[in-house]
Amino acid sequence: MRSFGKAAVAGGMALLVGFGLVGTAVAGPSAPSVATATVAVASDESRDADLAYSRDEERMARDLYTLFGQTYDAPVFDRIAASEQQHFDEVGALLTTYGVADPAAGLPAGTYANAEVQALYDQWKAQGLESQDAAFAVGVALEQADIADLEKLLARNTDTDVQQVFTHLLTASRHHLAAFTSNASGARCSGTGDAMGVVNRTGTDVRGSGMGTGHGMGVTDR
Repeated sequence: MRSFGKAAVAGGMALLVGFGLVGTAVAGPSAPSVATATVAVASDESRDADLAYSRDEERMARDLYTLFGQTYDAPVFDRIAASEQQHFDEVGALLTTYGVADPAAGLPAGTYANAEVQALYDQWKAQGLESQDAAFAVGVALEQADIADLEKLLARNTDTDVQQVFTHLLTASRHHLAAFTSNASGARCSGTGDAMGVVNRTGTDVRGSGMGTGHGMGVTDR
């Protein structure tokens, strides 16, 4: 109800009381206040930034796994690289839906608009080219980080189509993590392996970290 309507009702009630046509209300106990939960959701600008970041992130994963697939005789890299291409395309469709500029436009494999994604690619490329086992460990680190990021993105983006895509990507990343973990050699499959210098974005050694959730690749709690 608008304010002038409320004023008119209040004035009318005052006149009725003044003429004795209605009685004054007896004050009773006030109703308990109800706490209102506040959920932080992404603004359009924040959502667009999340989509652009996810586009770069999926492309980085595709490029790394494609490179490792060309370097090592391990079919898991080619299979997951193909999956990452599908994810890249799904996020690209969302960019079109929401009119977001594509950060991948005109850039060759291994180059990214986001500086942090570029740094991670360079770091993980160098580490993964040391050996096949190191490449598997990079896969574990990347998927752990991707899972952590997607959980944050899902928590704050409420658009139905965005939720559907991010949920699909999260499920796939968990499958990819399991695949890379099972392909790692020796005791590393159970998460107790030796360290080989593969680190995540915080500098923590993730060799043998198994099914952990990682620290994310740069998605912050905005």
